[in-house]
This record gives sequence, structure tokens and C-alpha cells, in this order.
Amino acid sequence: MPLDTERVKSYLGALESVTLTDYVTYAATEEEVAACGLTNPDLTVEVTYVPVLLPK
Repeated sequence: MPLDTERVKSYLGALESVTLTDYVTYAATEEEVAACGLTNPDLTVEVTYVPVLLPK
């Protein structure tokens, strides 16, 4: 199947606006995932959060 570039652009655009306030929990149970309608997601993204240390 060929790559749907418009769909990729749409996903990337949505990811650009995600903030730390856009989550329910870091450790969601299967029930919480299902309650949010995420049992069969179109896309899965894994993010590693690395805090920025500001100079003192």
C-alpha cells in the first residue's frame, strides 16, 4: 500500500500541538484505554520526556 502523505502530515500536525495537559494518566489500565476509545488506534506514538535543565 502506498504511503498516504496527507494522512502523515495530518498526524504530525496533531502531534505538534500535544502538551503535557493532554493526558489522562501515564499508566493507563486496559479499562481506561477502552473508555477513551483507544483499543484499536490508527497510530501509536511513544514519547520519551526529557526535562530541560536550566542554568542556575
